[in-house]
Amino acid sequence: MRTWFLLFLLVAFVACEGNLGPSLNFDVPANMDLAKDDMDAVGDRDILDEGDLTPRPDSDVDRPDSTKPDADIAPDPDTDPGDVTILCKGDEHREIACGLNARGIQKQRCIDDHWVNQGDCIDPDICQDGLSNYTPCGLNYRGMIEIACIDGQFEEGPCVDPDVCVDGDDGIISCGLNNRGRTNSVCVEGQWVSDICDDPDECVDDDRRTTSCGTGDKGEGDQNCVAGHWVNDGGCRISGSWRCSNRKYQPTFGAYTCGNGACEPVAGESPQSCPVDCALKTGPNGEGTPCTNAFDCFFYDWPLEEQGLWECSEEEGNSKVCKAKVSVRSCGNGTCELHPLRTESAIGCPRDCPPKTMACGYDVNCVFHPWPTEDW
Repeated sequence: MRTWFLLFLLVAFVACEGNLGPSLNFDVPANMDLAKDDMDAVGDRDILDEGDLTPRPDSDVDRPDSTKPDADIAPDPDTDPGDVTILCKGDEHREIACGLNARGIQKQRCIDDHWVNQGDCIDPDICQDGLSNYTPCGLNYRGMIEIACIDGQFEEGPCVDPDVCVDGDDGIISCGLNNRGRTNSVCVEGQWVSDICDDPDECVDDDRRTTSCGTGDKGEGDQNCVAGHWVNDGGCRISGSWRCSNRKYQPTFGAYTCGNGACEPVAGESPQSCPVDCALKTGPNGEGTPCTNAFDCFFYDWPLEEQGLWECSEEEGNSKVCKAKVSVRSCGNGTCELHPLRTESAIGCPRDCPPKTMACGYDVNCVFHPWPTEDW
């Protein structure tokens, strides 16, 4: 009987060790008497305390990963990549570039041999260099403003607006050469669409021009634009010839003889009155110039130091040329001697032939007088 009881206890013990279940309870038969000696034979080795049959707590191996100690310091997701990838030693500190254009400063500290950000990136920039955008602007939002990122900051350019008015506006606006005119206008697609301009002006203020004028429009005159209208500046410059009428010299503007290619002092022409015909009869080269009479000589510069008169003298071969001769007797007697063979002039003898005080008997007596301009 004792052997059977011990075998039963051993089977129960093995069962409890295998499944770690709840405490094992069983009844001992009433007719089974356990002697003290039998219990002693089992010993401490074979007797299981009831508490030994309770389940053991889970080991560390079975814990979830979330309860394990952290092996590394996780990087801050808000910092730049690679913040904690560089190994370091001790309690070092450093600053690295950061931000939109790498002009910011990020402070870091060495913790557990890894660089760890200390605070946020201090970045002065608010945009990435080189980026740009455009936004509408202007009277009708048809213009554009460029907004560009320069040195990390947004900068606006000027509004480039093609419009000059607000669509639908209307009214009377200024127009014309000097904006003194008036017209009814409507703004269509940013531009004024106007009726015919009622402009009182004929020219742009302060403009100048040279225009035809005088007898037969043969002359030229200068004009200035004043308050939108042409105003004559001086008289009309027009060629012609002198006429002696009632012993007074009178200009004949637009004389038909002026322009025929022949300088005719006897007909009242002079370099001033008819430059197109007589301009070649002036200058310093009068001495020895071919002539038909002395009048061909007296517009030239006087070549001698002493005053005198011009002669149209025959040379060898019967050719005639201009000769300047000193004549104390004739020059200075108060009479301007004008003769086809020998003649005084306003340059060779100004005492006798002053330009503005000469009385006239013939047209040639007027040729030294300054040529006037004709009234418009």
